[in-house]
Amino acid sequence: MLSAVVACCFLALVEDCTGELVLVHAVFRHGERTPTGFYPFDPHRNVTFYPMGLGNLTNKGKLMMFKLGELLRSMYGELLGDVYQESKVYARSRFVTRTKESALLVLAGMWPPGDVQRWHPTLSWMPIAVEFKRAEEEDLLDPVCEQLQSELISYYKNVTIQEKYIKPYRSVFKYIQKHSGKVINDFRDAAWIYFILKMEEDNGLKLPKWTKEIYPEPLQKIVAFQYVYKNLENKYKIMNSGHLIKKILDDTMAKVKNILEPPDRRVFLYSGHETTIGNLLYNLNVFKLEVPTYGDTVLIEVHRRNVDHFVKVRYLRTPLNSTVEDLEVPGCGKICPVQRFYQIQVQRGVLPGPSFRRDCY
Repeated sequence: MLSAVVACCFLALVEDCTGELVLVHAVFRHGERTPTGFYPFDPHRNVTFYPMGLGNLTNKGKLMMFKLGELLRSMYGELLGDVYQESKVYARSRFVTRTKESALLVLAGMWPPGDVQRWHPTLSWMPIAVEFKRAEEEDLLDPVCEQLQSELISYYKNVTIQEKYIKPYRSVFKYIQKHSGKVINDFRDAAWIYFILKMEEDNGLKLPKWTKEIYPEPLQKIVAFQYVYKNLENKYKIMNSGHLIKKILDDTMAKVKNILEPPDRRVFLYSGHETTIGNLLYNLNVFKLEVPTYGDTVLIEVHRRNVDHFVKVRYLRTPLNSTVEDLEVPGCGKICPVQRFYQIQVQRGVLPGPSFRRDCY
């Protein structure tokens, strides 16, 4: 199969060897937001971020997600068609205001109403529904497994884990703890500080002098390592992104076999957080040591050429100044036969079995 892909790429001088695009999965981080809270010694802890409030999209964040929708329209317009139909798109969001609003904004950018769907003479917008589950019921986008969460507390205290992963950064953690007043035990605590600093800076606030020693570097690289730290064993990989990967694979295989319902489904959209993106990239084995920024999107395209189907994994960065990179899947390349792509995920042990869901939900 791989040799056929190579031969195809040599022979197809005019037509892209991937052939016809038939389905797209897009997983994106929400737009720019305000901080969700403050560290104990934060000089800005009394800022209210009126009128947005804490943890919500800024106007720039709203614009970037609308632009992301327009970008997806420009990239996939032929696949999507000009007329919105409910059967064409499935949109799912985390149960958080900023992710739900981001999904709505992306949809607004993707499907401005044409003449046949225009319901108001001056409004170039139409309502498109987004699905979500309450946080305690979430089983797809960063689901929480209480059993494994409790286990992780002990796991991270393991001497071997501490020596290998925490010890090299202990001096940085102590420095942050001293100046922030926040206890920093590991990468997750460091990430909490990093995002507060990043969002305060993005919103025009001056950071205290002590942060110059650690922000943006080395803190940014340390925070990027959390996606490795969170996925050290297969059961944690499954918890963090295995359910999402399985749904993407199941829907892809259904499309390939012509049994996807509804049959004219063109795109699946998932609105999540930077952890959604970072964990997904890591568990697809295409991760680079970086923190996903606002609006970053993992694109998994399904192409058909004759009777064969192929997958392309792409990474769209920063919608307001976008770049799109084709990612190379280890063991498969940038154009990966669907069956091989599926086998790779099975071999990596990231897909949940029936007992995992029973034990956690």
